[in-house]
Amino acid sequence: MHQTVTNMIWLLPSQFFAITVTTVVENLAQLMYSVMMSGYMFRDVQFCLKLQQSLEHVALTNAQSIRVR
Repeated sequence: MHQTVTNMIWLLPSQFFAITVTTVVENLAQLMYSVMMSGYMFRDVQFCLKLQQSLEHVALTNAQSIRVR
Protein backbone atom coordinates (compact mmCIF):
# COMPACT_ATOMS: atom_id res chain seq x y z
CA MET A 1 0.00 0.00 0.00
CA HIS A 2 2.82 2.38 0.90
CA GLN A 3 4.53 1.75 -2.44
CA THR A 4 1.30 2.35 -4.36
CA VAL A 5 0.65 5.67 -2.64
CA THR A 6 4.26 6.74 -3.12
CA ASN A 7 4.10 5.94 -6.83
CA MET A 8 0.85 7.86 -7.19
CA ILE A 9 2.35 10.93 -5.51
CA TRP A 10 5.39 10.95 -7.79
CA LEU A 11 3.16 10.68 -10.86
CA LEU A 12 1.18 13.82 -10.02
CA PRO A 13 1.73 16.60 -12.58
CA SER A 14 4.14 19.12 -11.09
CA GLN A 15 2.37 22.12 -12.64
CA PHE A 16 -0.68 21.43 -10.44
CA PHE A 17 0.91 20.16 -7.22
CA ALA A 18 3.79 21.30 -5.04
CA ILE A 19 5.41 18.22 -3.54
CA THR A 20 7.83 18.62 -0.65
CA VAL A 21 9.91 15.72 0.60
CA THR A 22 11.41 15.77 4.07
CA THR A 23 13.67 13.13 5.52
CA VAL A 24 15.98 12.30 8.39
CA VAL A 25 19.67 12.50 7.53
CA GLU A 26 20.32 8.89 8.53
CA ASN A 27 17.48 7.63 6.33
CA LEU A 28 18.72 9.67 3.38
CA ALA A 29 22.25 8.37 3.89
CA GLN A 30 20.97 4.78 3.96
CA LEU A 31 18.95 5.38 0.79
CA MET A 32 21.94 6.90 -1.00
CA TYR A 33 24.13 3.98 0.09
CA SER A 34 21.56 1.47 -1.17
CA VAL A 35 21.24 3.25 -4.51
CA MET A 36 25.00 3.43 -4.87
CA MET A 37 25.48 -0.26 -4.07
CA SER A 38 22.63 -1.28 -6.38
CA GLY A 39 24.10 0.84 -9.15
CA TYR A 40 27.49 -0.80 -8.72
CA MET A 41 25.94 -4.25 -8.70
CA PHE A 42 23.88 -3.56 -11.80
CA ARG A 43 26.93 -2.09 -13.53
CA ASP A 44 28.97 -5.18 -12.63
CA VAL A 45 26.24 -7.45 -13.98
CA GLN A 46 26.02 -5.42 -17.17
CA PHE A 47 29.81 -5.56 -17.58
CA CYS A 48 29.86 -9.34 -17.04
CA LEU A 49 27.07 -9.89 -19.56
CA LYS A 50 28.80 -7.74 -22.19
CA LEU A 51 32.08 -9.54 -21.60
CA GLN A 52 30.38 -12.93 -21.89
CA GLN A 53 28.64 -11.90 -25.11
CA SER A 54 31.92 -10.63 -26.56
CA LEU A 55 33.73 -13.84 -25.69
CA GLU A 56 30.93 -15.95 -27.16
CA HIS A 57 31.05 -13.87 -30.35
CA VAL A 58 34.84 -14.33 -30.61
CA ALA A 59 34.52 -18.07 -29.99
CA LEU A 60 31.79 -18.37 -32.62
CA THR A 61 33.83 -16.38 -35.15
CA ASN A 62 36.90 -18.53 -34.50
CA ALA A 63 34.89 -21.73 -34.84
CA GLN A 64 33.47 -20.57 -38.18
CA SER A 65 36.87 -19.57 -39.52
CA ILE A 66 38.32 -22.98 -38.57
CA ARG A 67 35.49 -24.79 -40.44
CA VAL A 68 36.04 -22.69 -43.56
CA ARG A 69 39.71 -23.63 -43.84
